[in-house]
Amino acid sequence: MADHADLDRAHAALLALSDAEVDAAVHAIANSEHLATLAQALNLKRPALAAHPNPSELIGPRLDHGAPGRIAYTALALAGPCADLCIERLGDAAEDPSRDDMLAVLPELVEQYGPKMVTLMLASYPPIDAPCGAVFNELLDNDERFAIAPEAFTALHEHHGHGAGGTGGGAGAVIVDEAAVDRARREREARIAADAAKRKRKRR
Repeated sequence: MADHADLDRAHAALLALSDAEVDAAVHAIANSEHLATLAQALNLKRPALAAHPNPSELIGPRLDHGAPGRIAYTALALAGPCADLCIERLGDAAEDPSRDDMLAVLPELVEQYGPKMVTLMLASYPPIDAPCGAVFNELLDNDERFAIAPEAFTALHEHHGHGAGGTGGGAGAVIVDEAAVDRARREREARIAADAAKRKRKRR
């Protein structure tokens, strides 16, 4: 189950990216597992995404007409490199970071990826019920660095009939592809475990 407000915020964070920013994000993950995640989310062939000069032209229409899970999975994929660095910098706190843990690593993330991509990363985890979701939502609610442009919520409202004002038009829950959500959780856990193993080897 995913909350309408969480999905709306993730969708708005995607809409806040310009076409050029989406294109750059896709090209940045062209040689990583995140592109495979994106291709699967959008039901596209990985080579087609990697080779397209303007992949935003493929992504936008599919987000407009896709299942709710497609929104969260696309956000997770595009923000993947930012999330990877976040996990690395959080270290042992990566599984369930506190607000203070996040405040310690956010400046580097913003410097390397920019506030819009960090915002997308923060918005991508609450819809999959990740343990960090509550802290990420609190940052999105209260840290002005990660405020999503009102125009993005306006566009969401105009195209989909909800999300105006950033509050989400539906108060209930929506059904999301639970297999895809579970896969996203497992992938995050695997990245955290891999990073922990790498730190352990370094300490030897």
